Amino acid sequence: MTYLVVLDDAGAAGLTFGELAAAVAEQWAVAKPVVDLGALDRSRVLEWEARTAEGGVVEVAVNKELTCFFLDGTPEGSAEVMVWVRGLVDDAVGLTVCDDGYSFDFALDPGMSPLQVAHEL
Repeated sequence: MTYLVVLDDAGAAGLTFGELAAAVAEQWAVAKPVVDLGALDRSRVLEWEARTAEGGVVEVAVNKELTCFFLDGTPEGSAEVMVWVRGLVDDAVGLTVCDDGYSFDFALDPGMSPLQVAHEL
């Protein structure tokens, strides 16, 4: 299943590409910048596979503006990555989770556990 984590106000998040890349490398040690940043159809600048506590893999990508994280994985594994993303962003910045069909959405609040997030999915 594909999920999106959308930052309500990316400018307030204070997250830079370099900081995100360093955080990904520290957590998972495997991330690759997307090479063709100039292509009009290429909106993602960083992609990686996140190994989860359950032993699964969540494929993660981030758009150029660092305003949307795309996650493809199980609800439990994706929830783990979503909580990690929440920890990167200032608590004052709202994050919204939805699926790729926009059939649901909810606020990803500071302090939510992966179990709580998975229950919402």
